Amino acid sequence: MPKGTKRDLLKGLPRGNWTDAQWESLLSPARVEILVLLEALREATAVELARGTGRSPDSLYPHLEALESCGLIAGRERADEARVARAYSLTERAATSPVDTQRGAGMRRLGKAVEVNLRDAARRANRYAEQAEGDPEIAGGYAFISEIGWLDAKGQTRFRALLAELKALFRESREDRDGERFFVGVQFFRDVSLPEQRASKTASRRSRDRRKTPPE
Repeated sequence: MPKGTKRDLLKGLPRGNWTDAQWESLLSPARVEILVLLEALREATAVELARGTGRSPDSLYPHLEALESCGLIAGRERADEARVARAYSLTERAATSPVDTQRGAGMRRLGKAVEVNLRDAARRANRYAEQAEGDPEIAGGYAFISEIGWLDAKGQTRFRALLAELKALFRESREDRDGERFFVGVQFFRDVSLPEQRASKTASRRSRDRRKTPPE
């Protein structure tokens, strides 16, 4: 992706509850990884985060600086084994939903962030596939599921409960870090067809036009 393109994805889109800089952090898979790890670890140094992400500490420092600058994480000097290292933790701001659920503002930004991170997930899948090619033992750890179904209110409630269990499982795994590192991505949202999207846009445009038209 050309330099500057990620930031341009957000231009002109409703902001929601986060600042532009905070939204831009979601366009970086590395920064999303840091936020996810800190949620479980509560506090970690760059070296500890590197072990959790599989990245090098040096590659994480620019991301940590950006996240600290936009107010999503905070750092402090921590003494560990006779040496001082900077440890990072999430701020209260990071716990604030980026989307304004009362107005729906920020959903289009969230969609763009999902797009960027799904591309990263595809790259991860390709790296794994290359390593697992011809190796049944490695290939046995792969699962890909894509489902479309119909859920009523009861079904949605049940799914969210199962999703909460899955999140808790991975949150605990990040604390212990036993075994091998696995990547899991779950997308759950109302499926909107292209005709439905067009109809919704037309209805919104007509509604705006009616509001703009002065009464006779």
